[in-house]
Formats: sequence, C-alpha cells, structure tokens
Amino acid sequence: MNPENEKPKAHPENGRNPGLFPVPETAQQRAGKYLASIGVTAALTIPGFLLRQALDTSTIAMFYLLGVVGIAFWWGRGPALTASLLSALALDYFITVPYYSFAVGSPQAWVTLFVMLVESLVISTLAAQSRAGEYHRIAAEAEKSRNSLLSAVSHDLRTPLTAIKGAAGSLMGNPAALSPEERFQLSSVIYDEAERMNRLIQNLLDMTRLQAGPPQLRKEWHSMEELVGTASSRLKARLASRPFELALGPGLPLLFVDGLLVEQLLLNLLENALNHTPEKTPLHLSVRKAGEFLEVEVSDEGPGLKPGEEKLIFEKFTRGYHGGKGGAGLGLSICRAIAQAHGGTIGAANRPGGGACFTARLPIGGPAPAVSED
Repeated sequence: MNPENEKPKAHPENGRNPGLFPVPETAQQRAGKYLASIGVTAALTIPGFLLRQALDTSTIAMFYLLGVVGIAFWWGRGPALTASLLSALALDYFITVPYYSFAVGSPQAWVTLFVMLVESLVISTLAAQSRAGEYHRIAAEAEKSRNSLLSAVSHDLRTPLTAIKGAAGSLMGNPAALSPEERFQLSSVIYDEAERMNRLIQNLLDMTRLQAGPPQLRKEWHSMEELVGTASSRLKARLASRPFELALGPGLPLLFVDGLLVEQLLLNLLENALNHTPEKTPLHLSVRKAGEFLEVEVSDEGPGLKPGEEKLIFEKFTRGYHGGKGGAGLGLSICRAIAQAHGGTIGAANRPGGGACFTARLPIGGPAPAVSED
C-alpha cells in the first residue's frame, strides 16, 4: 500500500477509535469543534428566547449548562470554554432584562450571570477531565489486551515451532539411520504441530473478524451429523488416544446455520477439552433436540471448573480451568461469539460425576425445505 494514500487514524479524543494511540488532530478538525460549539449555543438560545417570559433567568441558564457539559464531553475543554463565554453573553443579551443590551438591570441578574459563568467553567473542566480519564482507562485496557495477545501468540507459536524444528532436524540429520517407523513418527509430529499452528492462527483471524462487528452469516441447511463428523475428523489423531463417546439423538433436524462457524465452534470445544484434561481421559460429545434448538454438549472427566470460572472462561485471553496446555485463551470466547451470532447461547458447568461440561444451544432455524424426490 502506498503510504501517501493511507487514511490517517482517528484521534482518540474525537470520540472514535479510543483504543488507538493518539495522533495530532488537524486545524480543520479543531475549527469544526469550535464551530459546532457555537452552533449548539445558538440552538440553545432559541428555546430560551421563546420562554423568557415564562421562565426565570436562572432556569434558562440550566439549558446552557447542559450544552456546555455535552460539548466538554464530546469536543474537549477549549470548545466548552468558548461555549461558556458565549452562553453568558447570549443569556445577558437575549434573556436578561433589558433585552438586546449587554447592560445588566439588577443585582440578581449580575449574580445569575456570574454564577452561570463560574459553573460553566467548572463543569467544562470537570467533564473534560472525566473524559480524559475514560480515554486513558480504555487505552490501558486496549494495551492490556495487546500485551495478552502478544504473550499468548509468542508462547503458543513457539511451542509447535520448536517441535517442528526438532523433528525436521532429526529427519535431515541422518535419515538413513532412522527406521521407517521413526521417520513416520517424526513426520507425524511435523504435521500435527503445523495443524496446531493453523488452528491457533485461525482462532486469531476468527476473533478479529467477530470483533469487527456482527458477522455476516452465510446460512445454509446443514446436517449436524456431517458438521460433527468434519470437526472430529480434524482432531482424529488426538482423539485416537482418548476414549471418545459420540451420542447423536434420533431424528435430528437440519440446522440453518453458517456451517463453517458451527464447525469451528465444535472444533474449539473439543480441542478445549483435549487441552485441559489428562491424557487417556474420556471425552463425550452429544447432540439432541430441545424444542426449537439443538443442544450440543461436550463434556470430560477431568479436573472440572474452579468456583466462579463458569462465565470467566468465555472471556478473551482467559486460559480457563486448571491452566491446561496450549491455546491463546480465545477458543471459548469465539464459541460464545458464534453461538450469540446465531441467536443461541453457550454455558459451562461441572459434571455431577466430575469433569467439565459445555453446552451450546443453537436455534434450528425453522422447518427445513422439502427435498424433491427427483
């Protein structure tokens, strides 16, 4: 991309993209804020002018104070101070007797004008400070998320890369000295670790896409049996070392969903169970119809959830129950986003017999279309 054609990032204090680092605003942007503050003051003068016979001056002054607060919050202290001075002048000229003059006819009017000006200055300063504090809070949260992401990615990419490098080095070092079984085992390590990296990168891309706004779902009618089969086949090597029970309810209807996203949801739930339970621990996956929903349940017989983790583990960069291995702490967060995008829900709980249980409820989407016998 040509840098000259790249659009400048929005300034955080303009009320847009507060997570970005601040960049200087242009003179045109600053002038726009001051012109807008003048426009707001003029607009507030109209109802005050029309109601000056029915309301006292101090009541009308409240209109201007509200305007100053809004200007300070959205456009900063400078435009708010400008609005404060203009409000005092407008109140004197249009609202206070004698009208259309900057002369003040009574001590009470002097007090009203003075108090309004002081209150406007104080409020505008406090509002600007509050707004700045909110920006710094958001910026700190964004920085924390960036650090968490970098830490997770650097750690979780380094592990498979190390394994791939070691296996490839053994294959390249003295291949003649390796038996066919050893070569196959090293090749399997390279393949499995590369697939692990691919899933991590896919999760990062999915989270970026889901955070950009409500996803554009590409819904079609899908068989849940096929989606479950595709997801479990991608983890075939890891599931082969586990007792794996698959229970599909009878007569499951077709599901009107984005097939790729639901497949990713199933994949993440299974991989989450694999990552957080000891080797050889049984896993269970079941699908059943519950009214207008299909319930997908992935459970294990591992250590289970710690108290209070039932909702926390669905937050970004939270690795969840008992640490586990692998993962950037994004898998379950993506599952929640996918379920919610389809109008469904997802939750977690401990199994009565021990272990953790994750249940996703996805709306069926109405009656499936009739299939022509032709």
